[in-house]
Amino acid sequence: MRLPLQLLFISLFMLALPWAGCQYVKELESALRKGQENTLLASAQVLAQSLDEVEQFYPTTAYINQMPQADSQLYAYQLARPMIVDGYADDWVQEQQQMNWWPAKAASSQVQLSVSLGIYQNQQQVSSGSLYFHFNIKDNQLHYRPYQERQVFAADAILIELQHPWGTRSAYLLDTSAPGLLRAKEITHQFGQLKWVIRDDIHGYWQESATGVAIELQMPLSIVGNRVAISYLDYQSATDQVVMYKVGQPPQLLTMAELNQHLQLLPPPEGYLIRSKRQLAAQIEPYANNVDELLVVDKQGWLLARTYRYQDTEPDEFEESLSYGFWRWLYRLLLGDKRQLATFSEVENRFYNEQVQAVLKGEANALWYRSTSDKTKVAVAYPVKNELGVVGAVVLINSSDEILTLTNSAWRELLQITLLVVTVCVFALFGYASWLSFRIKRLSGLAEQVLSKEGQLISYFPVSGAQDEIGDLNRSFSVLHSRLMEYTHYLKGLSSKLAHELRTPLAVIKSSLDNMALEPLPDTVKTYQSRAIEGVDRLRYLIEAMSEANRVEQSIASAEPELFSVKSVVEGMGQAYQSVYPSKVFKLDITDNPCQLWGEPELISQMLDKLVSNAADFTPDGQQITIELAVLENDYLLEVSNEGPLLPETMRHQLFDSLVSVRKEANNKQHLGFGLYIVKLIVDFYEGEVTADNLDDLSGVIFTITLPKVNTLTMA
Repeated sequence: MRLPLQLLFISLFMLALPWAGCQYVKELESALRKGQENTLLASAQVLAQSLDEVEQFYPTTAYINQMPQADSQLYAYQLARPMIVDGYADDWVQEQQQMNWWPAKAASSQVQLSVSLGIYQNQQQVSSGSLYFHFNIKDNQLHYRPYQERQVFAADAILIELQHPWGTRSAYLLDTSAPGLLRAKEITHQFGQLKWVIRDDIHGYWQESATGVAIELQMPLSIVGNRVAISYLDYQSATDQVVMYKVGQPPQLLTMAELNQHLQLLPPPEGYLIRSKRQLAAQIEPYANNVDELLVVDKQGWLLARTYRYQDTEPDEFEESLSYGFWRWLYRLLLGDKRQLATFSEVENRFYNEQVQAVLKGEANALWYRSTSDKTKVAVAYPVKNELGVVGAVVLINSSDEILTLTNSAWRELLQITLLVVTVCVFALFGYASWLSFRIKRLSGLAEQVLSKEGQLISYFPVSGAQDEIGDLNRSFSVLHSRLMEYTHYLKGLSSKLAHELRTPLAVIKSSLDNMALEPLPDTVKTYQSRAIEGVDRLRYLIEAMSEANRVEQSIASAEPELFSVKSVVEGMGQAYQSVYPSKVFKLDITDNPCQLWGEPELISQMLDKLVSNAADFTPDGQQITIELAVLENDYLLEVSNEGPLLPETMRHQLFDSLVSVRKEANNKQHLGFGLYIVKLIVDFYEGEVTADNLDDLSGVIFTITLPKVNTLTMA
């Protein structure tokens, strides 16, 4: 992996910075939530301790001692305005947003009863008011009262049993001979017979519907006590019986005698009428300034008082913007509570979810939930206790918008800053890594260029001025290059120095041996003398070879360039080689172009001699040596090829170095590798190139020399 990619990968660890910041914000939000819970619990505790009077929750002490079943209770909504008694439920829906019905228990498939109740009280005259009923009855066979029928029960009817505030009980019957306005009949009994009295203050409207009938009724609140029972009497004309569908009770088939007996006895209704408490609502209203919503429920979860905080502040423009929505969504996605929040259920104005059930057992608690408006809220419930035990609970509900706005803002700024820093750092590291990679790659290229393709050291190695590790490495390479250059120059001059230093002692030894040959010597001494003379001759040959290379260098240094024909030199030398090497076959392929070139023709002759001598040494007798001279666009091409052994691969790039030879010793003739070294010197003098390679058919070796037509020797 490249260095920039490595640093880019490592820089990804910097993403831990925004992650750590997010965790900090999350912990901050948890702490704020916990603080909000504690604050609400403290407020709920103070409020609960001020609501310890049982009369504020229940009509009588008997109610809490023997509390009836919740499904037999009836809850009356607090209406904001009086209803229009017309049998339609549209104003109920508009008033309450949602109709809540108390159905009769285990109603049959043919007959079903459901009812909704509401109370309207004038703000100035609290003592006055009306209790409204809306009955929705499914009955596929309605029975209307026959005209002038005096029997009490002779049609389908609504029976309302209630206990008055002064303690007595009454029953009211609602039936009619035809749809339309109706008046309630108060049932009385006289001498064991049931009678009725028309009540003008209780009136309603009978409206047939697609499934049965809808009845709306208005009753003075002043005659309504704490207990109410509602029944639908389905008259059975064939048997002169009625089926009683009472709210919270299973249906009962009653004869007229049983129904008469029930109404004469008129027992207290099973259920209570639960209504919101104005006094209680006024008492808790001051506490609602710091919470969104405040509820007071009784021991069965019925809502007794409810108040809201007035929202007098306009939402911030930013909070309504798409950007805020995006950051809020992203915040919830990354840091939001992944737990499925509970739903704070409110069914038929009865709060009886798990939280309320727990607090009614005496345990205060807090619950975070998701509201229908997709807001996170906390509901804190605290039990209300007195000497009777838990009599109810207060529930404080507050949204976490302030906390969410605070943490969202902090998280947004933190995320923006850290992402900006990470992005800048990543680009900076990537750029720095690219720069380092570029410098290392350039230094690698310089190291590779120190040796030319001919294997020679270049004379110059750039030195970096950077004061860092890469600069130190560059300078180390430069020092190494200088040492190698000095050693190479030493090796190049070693042969000439040796030849010069050995020539005089060699001459002394040679002359001494010659003088010894004139003296009488024993035969054994003559043998040693002969061996010494042969060694001296071999040493002299070596010195001459080294001197020849030195002379070529001197000739090059003192050359006086002239314009000459390369063709004439090569052609003349080529014709002479056949007589010099009669055992070889020479083939000349020379261009007709004169191949004019500035330089020293003697050097071309020496170069060709060395190449031909080298080829003759490796060419078997009778095999061919080819000399070719051609003209290229900018160069003259001279090739000398011969049949014979191939070049070793490991020595191909060292053939033109001094003291390098691939020959095998034969006939006591020494080869120090100066021939091709001299060829390289002469080619360099002409600013050309020389290469050695095997022939394509692997039958031998070819030396190729290219000489530029124009070089620095060219005179204007």
